[in-house]
Amino acid sequence: MRILIVLSLLVAMAGAVVVSADENKLDMNALELLGERFQFFSIERDASGNPIHFVYADERQHVHVFAIEEGKAVRKWETTTLGSRVSGLVVTDLDRNGTTDIIITTRAGRIIVYEMGTFELTWENLQDPFVDITCLAVANVDRDPQQELIFLAAKKMYFYDGKRKNREWESQRSFEADIMLLGNVDNDEQLEIILNTGIVFDSRFYSVELVHEPGFGDRIRLLDLNGDGIPEVVGERTDRTISVFDIYAERAIW
Repeated sequence: MRILIVLSLLVAMAGAVVVSADENKLDMNALELLGERFQFFSIERDASGNPIHFVYADERQHVHVFAIEEGKAVRKWETTTLGSRVSGLVVTDLDRNGTTDIIITTRAGRIIVYEMGTFELTWENLQDPFVDITCLAVANVDRDPQQELIFLAAKKMYFYDGKRKNREWESQRSFEADIMLLGNVDNDEQLEIILNTGIVFDSRFYSVELVHEPGFGDRIRLLDLNGDGIPEVVGERTDRTISVFDIYAERAIW
């Protein structure tokens, strides 16, 4: 029952309501909205795209995993206290070995990888510690089979190989951000890294493509609003105002 209350509160914050004839049933539309809206709520899907697990971080510095069985949320696992609040949460097959991973970063500089299902701790950055980590993204940006961990730590950007867990690249320039997204926002061949502070970074050539001085917003998402196949950056600020920036055209459109 507690998880249904938490989900109901989150969905209400996102602008929807959980409605079900059976109070133990999950509203799948509401679940999808949570996955789209909240940074620390992630959904694992099967080969057909159906949700099979959802993972979220709470204010007590724990991460929770629930399975979706017959339309109901079934608690599977919970981390011990992580020591500081979560700064990144991604559920994906990091090294492309066919097993889903739960990747967590914390504000105290931890990177932790658990295997979904067994919930075994498969890697932590004990040999390469950081003072802090403020945001995380995961994607394949160098065309090898495995994905890369991309994150900001101590105001530097780092790329880690998802299989070997070694440091591939470290920036000389300082960056600040709480949210990092990846997407092809300028219609070239590679993904860009978008920071909510207004930086657009080329993931292939390790170069800054654009600086938008006001920043994109406190919370950002990528949405194709004009139907041209290239997403825009939609930002929301603490005063609830919305802005839209077209990176391809290099201008604010709203």
